[in-house]
Amino acid sequence: MLFALEARYPAPNFERISVTSFGSIFRLSQNRRLGYVPVPKSGRFNEYGHLGVSHQLEKPSGVKRIVFIGDSVTEGIGTAESKRFTALLAKELGNKYEVINLAVRGYNLVQSAEYLKEVGLKFSPDIVVFGITFNDLFNDSGELKELADKVLAAKQSNYFWAYYSTATGIEHYLMYSRLYRHLKYIYLQLASKKRKMSSSEKAFGTFAEKLKEREVVETVSALSDLAKNEKFTLHFLFLPFRAPSEDKDLIAQVVSKKGIASLDLHQLAEKDLDEQKRNSLYRLGDPCHFVYSGHQWVAKHLKDYLTK
Repeated sequence: MLFALEARYPAPNFERISVTSFGSIFRLSQNRRLGYVPVPKSGRFNEYGHLGVSHQLEKPSGVKRIVFIGDSVTEGIGTAESKRFTALLAKELGNKYEVINLAVRGYNLVQSAEYLKEVGLKFSPDIVVFGITFNDLFNDSGELKELADKVLAAKQSNYFWAYYSTATGIEHYLMYSRLYRHLKYIYLQLASKKRKMSSSEKAFGTFAEKLKEREVVETVSALSDLAKNEKFTLHFLFLPFRAPSEDKDLIAQVVSKKGIASLDLHQLAEKDLDEQKRNSLYRLGDPCHFVYSGHQWVAKHLKDYLTK
């Protein structure tokens, strides 16, 4: 009976639902804490799914490896790979360092932390720099919204909603079982009609909701423990932006209480640069993404901080 149902209702293929952004592809992830992931070798992405120079997983002898995690600001979206602050930093540091930018556009704090565990650790980093901007407590990316629209249009939309919404409770753990997931899918497919979803649920629910303080504390604490267990040095980089934000302040407070090293370039820009110079760091009409001079400014201060 079960085999007959499995044959009639094959498990949903997450990889079939994808969107294109700036020429590269993002698809649904079966990791419910990620939601979506970049597709390697699509558009400008290299074989590991990120922009820029491709580094082998095995770290060369005598080289310090720095991995950057974050969202589109850290990724340097809209800027040539060679002109991003991570590339400029790599050039300044020389051949004794490798700088690997694994930032994913749209990711919030929890997604970035999960991506570090799933992908970043494969590169055996000595240093991990976690880039933070003004909106890291929620995900309102265009990629997520487009994927949500495709999920709604899919025959398995009820299943995908259930899959990504079970972040807590006993079903959260049951969903790790392939058998349970398939039985859940069959049950939902046999249900009488599609469930109507609210606007927040249309964006995978938990990703569209702002992270609570408890989740920030848990994520930062887990990152601190991960750094100790995997023997890398963790740094938080608070990037400058020109938008009101309580998100950055909350993360900074938690990071400080945990005693994690950090560089607050937002505070430094507010202190050292007048309004005209601060505005010159960003793209026209953009609250956070840098022009080349902005990337240069960030790279300079990063180098001074990391080599002091």
